[in-house]
This record gives sequence, C-alpha cells and structure tokens, in this order.
Amino acid sequence: MVLAWPGVVIQFLLIALCAKYAFPYDWSWPECLLFGAMLSATDPVAVVAVLQEVGASQKLACVIDGESLVNDGSALVIFLLLQKIVEGQQVTVAGGIAQFCLLAVVGMLLGIAFGAVTSWLLDNIFRDATLTTIVTLVSAYSSYYVADRLVGASGLLAVVCNGFTMSLIGGRQITMRVEDAMHSFWGVLEWSANTILFVWMGIVLAIVLPPSHEETVITDQPIHLEPRDAAYVVLLYVWLQAARTVLLLVCWIPFNYTGYPLTWRSALVMVWGGLRGAVGMVMALFIFLDEQIHDSSFRSYCIFYMGTMAFFTVSINGGTTKALLQWLGFMSYTPEQLGTLHHVIEDMDEMREKRLVELHPDEVLGEPEPDAVNVWSRLPTEAVLAQAAANTVRPAINPKSKAYQAAVEKGQDPQLLYDYRCRVLHMVKAHYAEVYDQHLLTTLQARTLQSVTDAALDEAGEGLVDWNMLEPNCQLRGIPKLMQALKLHRLSVTLVQATTYSQSLSNLTLLVGFIHAHRHAQEVLRQHIRAVADNSQQTPEPTTPRGNGGTHPAANGA
Repeated sequence: MVLAWPGVVIQFLLIALCAKYAFPYDWSWPECLLFGAMLSATDPVAVVAVLQEVGASQKLACVIDGESLVNDGSALVIFLLLQKIVEGQQVTVAGGIAQFCLLAVVGMLLGIAFGAVTSWLLDNIFRDATLTTIVTLVSAYSSYYVADRLVGASGLLAVVCNGFTMSLIGGRQITMRVEDAMHSFWGVLEWSANTILFVWMGIVLAIVLPPSHEETVITDQPIHLEPRDAAYVVLLYVWLQAARTVLLLVCWIPFNYTGYPLTWRSALVMVWGGLRGAVGMVMALFIFLDEQIHDSSFRSYCIFYMGTMAFFTVSINGGTTKALLQWLGFMSYTPEQLGTLHHVIEDMDEMREKRLVELHPDEVLGEPEPDAVNVWSRLPTEAVLAQAAANTVRPAINPKSKAYQAAVEKGQDPQLLYDYRCRVLHMVKAHYAEVYDQHLLTTLQARTLQSVTDAALDEAGEGLVDWNMLEPNCQLRGIPKLMQALKLHRLSVTLVQATTYSQSLSNLTLLVGFIHAHRHAQEVLRQHIRAVADNSQQTPEPTTPRGNGGTHPAANGA
C-alpha cells in the first residue's frame, strides 16, 4: 500500500513535470497530469517471471507484483478523474472528492462483497476444477461489470479487492491440483488478452508513426509526429527510471516499517522492474479513441509514447533483468551450496555407474551397448561446477544480528549456519507437501505452513524463526477468542466447546505437522552430515567445496 497511492501520486506528478517543462508541445496542466497518470501504472510481469525462475526471494517478487496489482487500480482512478477534466467537463472540488469516493471506495467495497460471496461458494465446492474455474471467472467479470457499468465505480479496483478477499477467506477446500488447473486456465486467458492488446496497440502505432499519413483511419483526425520526437522518447525513458528511483527513496523509511526492509540490491531490482505494459496501453487507447478530447496531437502523442515506453522497458529492462540479478548476486551460490552441488553430482555419477553395470539384454532392444550409454548419460560435471564456482559468493548476512553474534561467540561460521538453516527450511517445506499428499493436512493448513516457511527463508540470517511466525496462527481467533476473553465458559461450557473445538483441532494439526516436519528435516540433515564426515575421513585432501560443505561443528549449531 505504500507504493500504491503515495507511490502512484509521486510518479505521475514527476512524469507530468517532464511533460510540462521538458516537452515542447505546450500541453495544459490537466493534459500533462493525464499523461503522467497513464505512464505511472507498472506491469513487471517479465521481471517477476525471472525472479521466480532464478529462485530469488519470493517476498521481493511478491512486493514487485503486488505493487503493480494495486497501483494499476490507483492509477486508473486518477486517470478517469483527470480524463473528465481534459474532456472539458466542469469538476468542482466537492464533485472531484465525490467522484473519487465513488470510483475508489465504492469499487473496493463491491469487490470485497463479491469476494465474500465467491469465497462462500468455493468453500462448498470440493475437488471440482471445472466448477471452481467457472466460479472464479464469473466472479471476476461480474464484479467488473457491476462496478464499472451499473454503479460507475472502478471495475479494476473491484476485481483487485475481489481477488484479495478470496485469497484471505476463500478457497479453503481448493486442493493444490485444482489450484494448478485453475492457474493454468487463468494463465492462458491472461496470455490471450495480453496478446490481443499488444497486437491492437501495434496496429494503432502503425497508423500513428509514419509521417506520410495525413490522417488516422481510426479517429479521422490529423496527426503531428516529427523526427525530433524520437529524442524525447529517450528523454522520457531516462526520466521514468529517475522518477522510479525518487519514488523508492521517498518511500524507503515507510517501507522499512511495513515488514520488508529494503536493501540497496532489492531497491535496484524494484527500480529496474518498473515496466510499462497492459494497463498503461489500455489507458492510452482510451485517450486515443476519446473524441471528446479535442487536441488530436495530444491523443496521438499519448499512444506514441505509451507504445514506445512499453517496448523499451520490456526490451531493455525486462531483457537485462537476469544479467542484473546475476551482477547483484541473486543468482550466486554460497560455498556451502557449491559443496552440496558437488556431492549431488558425485552421487548421480555413482548411481549412473551402478545402472551401467546392471544393464541386461532386452527382448525388444537386444544387446545393450554400455560404451554408447556411458557417453550419452555422462554429466557435464566439470562445466557445471566451473560455472557454479564462477558465481560463488558469500550471502549478505547482517553482522549486527543476534544470530550472527551468537555464532561468532561460539566459534562457528555464520555463513555456514545460514546455509544449513535454509536447507532445513527447504526440507521442512517439502515434508509439508508430502504430508498433504497423504491427506493428513487440509489445503488451508498446508498453505499456512508453507507460507510461514517461505517467510522464514527470507529471515534465515536471523535464525530459525518459522515458529515465531506460525505461533499467531495457532491461537484462537474470531468468535472463540472473543468468548474466551469475555470468560463465557463460566456460563456455558458446551457452547464454548462447540465454537472452539474445530479451530483448536486445526491448531493442534498445525503444531503436530510443524513438529514432525522439523524432526524429519533434522534426521535427514544428521544423515547428510555423517555421510560428509565419513567421506572427508576417507579422503585425505578433499576439494575446497566439499570440505566447506561438510564442516561438522558449525553444522551442529544450525
């Protein structure tokens, strides 16, 4: 929310200043502000995809993606208000406030209402992927239609709040398999909609860009584009990056109080992740096709600059994000991870050699050819280890943290402890998935445990803090907590037991799942340490990665 409303306001004001004082078009202030609102909506889909691909912090990916999701609705509300002013409508201060409340507040309330109803429907559907997908599809488009067409509120904010509500209180019975099927459907729908939008944008740009065209076919209005406008494209691109940087500098302190302290590396990724995409192009098309905006050159310039900014940000920012992440160390291995990779490759080679020895004639395939199979199945061990070693760095751990100082006092390696904590948490998360597949956890319980583990991975430098994050979920909430606070058990023990039994049983299941997962992870880790120690004793001069990966005393303190 810090980057939603305040962030959008800062960005669109800075972009409006560029349009007013750096561009030679002599636009009015309402036109400049409308231009800024159009370009303030971000769409970092390419950046988020790369972050997920390289296994970077999920919290960072959620912050970037969530900012885009919320600020799209915020930017659209501001855009719609300014569009009325540019069209020449008389908007007073009181009328503007009323219109803002209608667009923003009513839109959000409608979205929450639709999300609550949809959540109730989803809770009564069990393992039906088709019906679940249809319910979410109807809910999304119905909330948009009711808010935008029938009420006059922001349909985009209604859909966003609809989704937020469903994620908070709905889908308790949606299994992970149904969720995968639903995500696949929505992924195809999103891809199709984006493709249609980009093709449409390309057609409009083909009409606007050539200077030989005397008038546009779509709007039947003259256009005014000159070669000098190409230089202003570069200026605007640089200005967008600068505005994004100013935004994060202004929001740096508030961000540190929202539960996600920013580092300079994360901030640089967020600056570079400010891509322009679908929502901005939709707003540009709104302007281009709005005949009530009489300045036809302004309309053409909006579509021109929005299209070029989308192209440059997706091509340059999105195309170089992977290189940026590698330069910042998000794709690097720790020495301990390199040692683990070395052991895994060795184990795979041993398994391959055993299978080669066990090759037997087959009735269909005939006699085996061990030499050929050996060539085809050989792993590029040296190349993989060399590439991993080239990207080996020490993870950034806060030396002022209590966990770091405690490890130093005990003579242990804080970096190695950090790596082992991450291993434990990854094994814990995998065990939750195994238990869920055995139907010993409900979907909501599995999601709660795994989300807590994901959050703990981001704080692994501070120690194993997943219990601290899980503990609030194991306490009574809602009506049972209220009854406990009011001490109503003195009036009716049966009533209290009826209301608290289900929640208490769910909390107990969370606790049991947490304990079993950690016991399993600790046992697997002990076996791994014993195996590494045995191999180290058998090998007089082990390689550097292997020796670091098997440092037994520090591992015991993980």
